[in-house]
Amino acid sequence: MKEDKIFGNKFNTGEVEYEAFPKIRIDTPENLDILEDYNAMEMQKELLRIFESAPFYANYTTNRKIPKGESCEIFYHFEKELKLTKDLRTMEVFLLVADFMEMKYETLYKEISVKHKESILKDMDEEFGIFKKKNIHRLF
Repeated sequence: MKEDKIFGNKFNTGEVEYEAFPKIRIDTPENLDILEDYNAMEMQKELLRIFESAPFYANYTTNRKIPKGESCEIFYHFEKELKLTKDLRTMEVFLLVADFMEMKYETLYKEISVKHKESILKDMDEEFGIFKKKNIHRLF
């Protein structure tokens, strides 16, 4: 009987039947959501498109440091553009803009209007129930 010179087996001679591979189980993470990842990637593309067409684009292409007082203007520009194409809550817009422009949440929150702050807090209460946890009945 002829054996393979390299491996010392008979599989390459055609005399031995190949064995079927066993069933393989692939474990995926519990939080894997392909659609969510795709939507996040599309949202980043949309934010980049808005940023590139913004009047302040030239100021922040090389320097991402945002002077005090301008972060709210940037937020309002992104909010206006996103509301035209997407149905997003204020809290989602706030998080998207802060992450995209690499702003601190606290800094941006301090500069936006009271109306937007109230909207963010209401969104957070609907999503996470923060008012019930802290026993808050009135917002302002």
